[in-house]
Amino acid sequence: MDNELIGLKVNGNSLTKIGELLSLPRTTCASHYYKLMQKRVEWDENMDKKLEMAYQKHRDWVWEAVAGELGVPWRAVEDRAWDLGKKRFVKR
Repeated sequence: MDNELIGLKVNGNSLTKIGELLSLPRTTCASHYYKLMQKRVEWDENMDKKLEMAYQKHRDWVWEAVAGELGVPWRAVEDRAWDLGKKRFVKR
């Protein structure tokens, strides 16, 4: 099923359509697809550095969108998101 799911997605099908084709809920297909994609990434020091650089480059506008929705400064949103992430990470 993994190869079929990936093949359908690579061919441009939406996860809703893939769910219909596989007779599965869209959410099941989405969750499984994203887990498969995460496993394909090979993290190393070079990739970590690229991630850090990309984050620093784009962090303002990423958090500005969320901050605008909440009506608070983007740095406050970023700090809170990291705090929540740390708490959730520690619970695992």
